[in-house]
Amino acid sequence: MIRKWSWIFLIYFPVMVTATESFEVFSQSLENKTAQQKAQLFHDQSLTINQWDPIEQGRFYHIWGLYRETTEKDILAAKEAFSQSIAIFKAHNQPNEYWVQSLQDRSYMDYLLTNDPGQYCEDRRAAVSVARKTELPLALTSSLTHYAFCFESSLEQLATGLNLLKEATKVAIDNNLSTQQSAMVYNATAALYRSNYLHQQAYDYLTKAYQGWAKERDSQDMFNMQHALVGESIALRDWQKADSHVKQLFQLTHEHKEFTDFKFFAIFNQGRVAFARQQFHQAVNDFRQALKLRDTTSEQNFIDEAEAMLLIAAHRAGIEKPLDLAISIPSKLLSALKDPLKKQLEIVLIWSQGDHQRALANLWSINDEYQSEKLAFMKNNTIALSMSFNQELSEFQQRVLKDQLAIKELELEREKNKEQFVKLTRTILVLAFLILLLITLHLYQSRKSYRTKSRYDLMTGLANRSTILSQARQLLKESKKQNSPFGLVIFDIDDFKQVNDHYGHIVGDAVIKQVASIARSTIDSQFKLGRIGGEEFLLLIPNCNENELCFFSEKVRKAIAESPTQTDGKTITQTVSLGLALSDPHGDHTLAELMKRADQALYQAKNKGKNQFQKG
Repeated sequence: MIRKWSWIFLIYFPVMVTATESFEVFSQSLENKTAQQKAQLFHDQSLTINQWDPIEQGRFYHIWGLYRETTEKDILAAKEAFSQSIAIFKAHNQPNEYWVQSLQDRSYMDYLLTNDPGQYCEDRRAAVSVARKTELPLALTSSLTHYAFCFESSLEQLATGLNLLKEATKVAIDNNLSTQQSAMVYNATAALYRSNYLHQQAYDYLTKAYQGWAKERDSQDMFNMQHALVGESIALRDWQKADSHVKQLFQLTHEHKEFTDFKFFAIFNQGRVAFARQQFHQAVNDFRQALKLRDTTSEQNFIDEAEAMLLIAAHRAGIEKPLDLAISIPSKLLSALKDPLKKQLEIVLIWSQGDHQRALANLWSINDEYQSEKLAFMKNNTIALSMSFNQELSEFQQRVLKDQLAIKELELEREKNKEQFVKLTRTILVLAFLILLLITLHLYQSRKSYRTKSRYDLMTGLANRSTILSQARQLLKESKKQNSPFGLVIFDIDDFKQVNDHYGHIVGDAVIKQVASIARSTIDSQFKLGRIGGEEFLLLIPNCNENELCFFSEKVRKAIAESPTQTDGKTITQTVSLGLALSDPHGDHTLAELMKRADQALYQAKNKGKNQFQKG
């Protein structure tokens, strides 16, 4: 069926298979195409890509990888495309921001495929090395932040991770980078504290990260932070906060139905809270509902956790035949899980088979392993590093040592009172499960931040096309609710092709960055600005009238015209033409209609001599 459709497509869309002369032309050709047409364009262009320069070839395979991941949902194919991009950049040894991004994106594919730092962290280390050579602050901050996630397994590694984040923060401050970059650093800092059981610090930094992404109206990362905050609230045993964050997850799910996996994770987190509060019947119901939505998410590790926690909750709720609740082959689930959740489920399965003595022996074996690991952790790391990071760390040390003493005393008491062993079995089992649960809580937080991927254009730091269009739809929706007008401006650089042809793409990129920087510094903070392709930009001005729209557009035009680009000893004066469109607060426009009006006005501005604006 697929082959037949491809053949029909070639017949009826011959213009789509013509190879383009450069990456910029190709990326523009993808606009307003169907998924089938884009797939065909990528395939056909790959046959003639050798005529492009190496950086353009690398960028082509990078965006092909993003397409395969986000649209085709093919993780392996996406990884292959990113690998091709990296190989091209590496062969020509030209460090650039796209090489950095391809390394980070391939690392994310390995994260989804393996969830093993040993697999995905090498690319993150390489990304930092390349970013340092580019001397681009945005690329360096991003790569340092992602690499810091690789140092969360011990307090000894915590020092390295925090030093990376300290450097990322300094680069962001020194170069006045966006709020989004600060939010990423906060999120990474929280991950390091969380993995070392410093849950209050982790909660505080996650809250800062959420506030940063809320300011950017980044709904996916806002959702991710609420997911993480649920875990930290559970670790802190603060049920009021946990319930509040679950409520916010459901609110985001209701507001953003375009993200189909939100509902799965909202119900999954509701089940986690019920499980931690020992409301096991409620947890069983929640995990059952979540697993009905398993097809909405590609993150199999969370599906596995939901199945495992469903079985454990069913066992602890006294529900008979818990193996019938979620899966037919428990061994398949066990092979997918990691310790200690895997060992907990093994105990439930052995207990369900009637071998209570063996289940209890396994329980004490897990407890002894945990105590040995915790004691080594305390001796080797906590004392040496507590003074360096936070006085609260010493309180954490004392708390763990007290827990250790209590458990040792319990073991001695068990040895002295063999006759009471059977009576105490159920109580000890509950206590042991609680201890193991504390170990496993941090595993549930292992979702990637750029799960969703970067929302920003790496060259300019502005919102990329998908992000700015999403913001435009949201602002248009709000303007209709408030009966207020909404201004939209499309502008591009005049005679940009001549700049590329005469000076080359590196100078052309410098001009694009200069225009982006001037426009961003000229507009008000409540406006939204993004790059929608090549040398073309989109400006969103909410709650403005026609005079204000003209005023701000002229302000941008004049600032750009009066600020030439200085690069490689050359002075290049650039201008822009602008097309304006204003919504009728009582009308029923779509975003596409407003974009079309602005684009036609831009065309008129070009025809009337450029370096001006026209209203559509």
